[in-house]
Amino acid sequence: MPITLTPRSDPMHKILIADSDPETRDWYTSLVHDMGHLPLDCEDAIALLDRSAANPDIDLILMDMDLPGAWGEQLLGVIKKQEALRHIPILVTSSARSHADLMRILASGATRWFERPPEEMILIDAIEEALQTGRFVANMKTPKPADAVEVPNDGWLWSYESEAQPVPLAPVLTQSPA
Repeated sequence: MPITLTPRSDPMHKILIADSDPETRDWYTSLVHDMGHLPLDCEDAIALLDRSAANPDIDLILMDMDLPGAWGEQLLGVIKKQEALRHIPILVTSSARSHADLMRILASGATRWFERPPEEMILIDAIEEALQTGRFVANMKTPKPADAVEVPNDGWLWSYESEAQPVPLAPVLTQSPA
């Protein structure tokens, strides 16, 4: 039996949906529309970056980790490095992943992960929760600590536990896991 949604009284939010499968993208788009929000959709990583740049007032990104054009963790990193987008919650979907893969996905900037296809009510709840969290984070003023250290982007994980110079711990995986 299909679920009937009543649009919320909250203001309409822009939700960017990125999935290469047209049927899945259409389902997400319909769901977001039925929730009373404005869906923007795209089919690959380049389109996601273009749409997000053209719409800096996006409130949420719902994306597949296996988009054509970029490895999902790299794409998350690119999004989170953009000043206008770093506060935006990102819900990601993918096929089943190992625990280590999920930890890397979350560490790369995903707010939450779902195995494809996510259950409708769980996804609805997650979207609403992420929109609430996103509004809270966007309104926060977080000053950069005086002792903040820039993290090198050279393919290594670094330790910053001591006051001395950072120490390389291990090379970062640079290819998609098999």
